[in-house]
Amino acid sequence: MESALSIINERLLSTGMSQREVDALMGRLLEEEAFDYVSIMADIVKKHLHKTNPENMS
Repeated sequence: MESALSIINERLLSTGMSQREVDALMGRLLEEEAFDYVSIMADIVKKHLHKTNPENMS
């Protein structure tokens, strides 16, 4: 099975974008997704800690 990133890469190249432009755009997408993931995980941990020990949360 071909990875989703490979398919996206091929599709973007077919629009006339250069490989450098595609790489920059995909890098930005992955960076944004990573930041979103970390933010969500931090919220989950904070909520869990609050449930288990609410007096220690500020």
